Amino acid sequence: MPEGHTIHRQVVDQAPLLVGRAISVSSPGGRWAHVAAAVDGRVLRTLEAHGKHLFYVFDHRRVLHVHLGLAGRLRHHGPAAGPTRPDPPRRDTALRLETPELTVDLSTPRTCEVIDAVTQGRVIARLGPDPIAADDDRDLAGRLATYRGPVGTALLDQAVIAGIGNVYRAEILFLCGIHPERPASSLSPSECDVLWATTSRLLRAGVDDGGRIITVDRREAAADRRRTYVYGRRRCARCGSVIRRWDVGGRTAWACESCQPAWTGPGWTGPGWTGPAPTGSGELSP
Repeated sequence: MPEGHTIHRQVVDQAPLLVGRAISVSSPGGRWAHVAAAVDGRVLRTLEAHGKHLFYVFDHRRVLHVHLGLAGRLRHHGPAAGPTRPDPPRRDTALRLETPELTVDLSTPRTCEVIDAVTQGRVIARLGPDPIAADDDRDLAGRLATYRGPVGTALLDQAVIAGIGNVYRAEILFLCGIHPERPASSLSPSECDVLWATTSRLLRAGVDDGGRIITVDRREAAADRRRTYVYGRRRCARCGSVIRRWDVGGRTAWACESCQPAWTGPGWTGPGWTGPAPTGSGELSP
């Protein structure tokens, strides 16, 4: 599914052509006609992202709230008016947003609703800080200190950090040298600082890279076109060790156990662990 960097990239790409303009909004298949009717013809005041949530803020404080989930997509087309008209909407198109400069098709979203500004604030309040937008970590160390479960699960909990998905989870933990099964509560404040800084750096780079995920050093990426150290790989791109794959937090974890030694200290959550289930209060990344 799209991770937080792709949603922020949508803001970068769409906002210059949509903000300040009256937007024609339709539901080609009719299923989301009530949503389209609520904002059709209104002026878009701003376009905002928080984690994996996208908010089109229209005049009169009407907010189109979109979460793509696993299958959702946003497709951009050429001008709605001009020599090249946009392609006809696909069968799975939930909404079409049009201005003379840009047409955007939203397909198969997990969430597509019109809310008010107060409800938007409540949605954001349920989420952790966004490492792309936030200036600080809003006490990441404090949240991890009380999290009963492995750090590999905590990073997918959107109430802990908003925007991390499975690819970035694997790469962030690798670059920090942290095993996915290590208890989140065992991380020191300094380790949390490094974890936050690494997360922020990688996701912001993803926005700058046009929504692509490239976590390896750019010189290494240029040499052999690899983009990740452990995710999707059979061997570690740094040391050559065989990558381990297994389930952590309901998603496949990828780790090099040479570069990310298994945790055997207090609160160990490895094989045979019988401790309590994780207690994160937010949604896990699908």
